[in-house]
Amino acid sequence: MEFQYRPYKKIVINEVLICSIDDLIHMALLSTPPYASSPPLRWCKGWVFNLVFQGMSERGWKEQTEKGTVYWNSVTLAPFPVYHSHIDVNQGQVKIPLLDLSYSETMVAFIDWFKRAFKGKIAILPEETIKPPGIV
Repeated sequence: MEFQYRPYKKIVINEVLICSIDDLIHMALLSTPPYASSPPLRWCKGWVFNLVFQGMSERGWKEQTEKGTVYWNSVTLAPFPVYHSHIDVNQGQVKIPLLDLSYSETMVAFIDWFKRAFKGKIAILPEETIKPPGIV
């Protein structure tokens, strides 16, 4: 048996969306059937985000990963300064789990890049978007 650690060399992101936490929660819930758990969102360094990976054939995926390149179709982010294990929505009827990825070198590097690349655009968010709703 053989193991090999091969971190990505490059991540290509087609679209970055910055929104309020309310909008990100709404988007997460759009794909969740009633009374079901929402898929988890990711948290790192003060931001909650959702990744959509670019669909491709198995052959295309293999070729790209062998080159060390991964494609993210879109990333949607919202400011969320403090990590919590989940977000309660509708008085706890729905819980959106949050995964703390602050231990991931890739996610920390992504958030650092994002903060540099979108520095001027982050400031356009109104202050009230930073106040998370219904946190437990």
